[in-house]
Amino acid sequence: MTVIADELQQYAALQIVKIGLDKLCDLSLKSPDMYITDLCMELEKLISEIEYINGWEQLK
Repeated sequence: MTVIADELQQYAALQIVKIGLDKLCDLSLKSPDMYITDLCMELEKLISEIEYINGWEQLK
């Protein structure tokens, strides 16, 4: 049972990170700073990889 709880906790934490990333990406649209835009794209790729590895991409 703790394995399921741990996985749910990890999934919930990733969802919180995604919310923060969405806000950061929104800010990057208002800023000409390409560093923030590039960072957003790299973080989105990383999150997608984590979701794929954990089998969470179906939960979107």
